[in-house]
Amino acid sequence: MKILHCRDAGFDCDAVVEGTTVEDVLEQVRPHAKEVHDLVVDEPVEQQLRELVRDASSELPTAKPAPGFWQPEAAAGGGLQLSKRGEAQRG
Repeated sequence: MKILHCRDAGFDCDAVVEGTTVEDVLEQVRPHAKEVHDLVVDEPVEQQLRELVRDASSELPTAKPAPGFWQPEAAAGGGLQLSKRGEAQRG
């Protein structure tokens, strides 16, 4: 999967476009750019956008949280919760 955040292109916009390939992403970006930002994606703009498309897997955390780091599943079950100082406490 490939992904492009509109904000990465310099717009104050929370749109995120995903596709299987860079071309899939660009096909979806073109109408968004025109309708929302009044921008025609010509060859120079397309080249710049291509450089901003990245693998969606690169956005996922790759390491386990450090001990004491807040873990939603633990907090939801009454387990560890953060104190105001960010320290883990038993709930």
